[in-house]
Amino acid sequence: MDNLSEIRKNNVEKIKETASKPLKTVVYATGVNEFKRDSQKGVVVIDFYADWCPPCKILGPVLERLASEMSFLLVKINTDKSPDEARKFGVQGIPAVYLLRNGKVVDSFVGVKDVSFIKEMVMRWQ
Repeated sequence: MDNLSEIRKNNVEKIKETASKPLKTVVYATGVNEFKRDSQKGVVVIDFYADWCPPCKILGPVLERLASEMSFLLVKINTDKSPDEARKFGVQGIPAVYLLRNGKVVDSFVGVKDVSFIKEMVMRWQ
């Protein structure tokens, strides 16, 4: 096998490997601006939470599972570490969840909600 064939073979293997990796559905971040572009392609769900918040500990795993099942990007922002970002969104209670679509907030809720409520909300904007 010549060098060109070897390079092609390696490139095909890299492409196959990349294609088989699941898309990242949960990201821990300190800000939202970098994810607004992702909302042009699909729903981005922002979860404002804190480590000390019991309702956040209930809702967090539910959102993470739904992000994987429904293929949306979940951006988790700790309000203790990013208070300015929470202030920009007007967060007054946590957990606070915002849906972004086309760079804008299109829906939101505060507190723990039932799985069917969250699924319907996301499907409305997908």
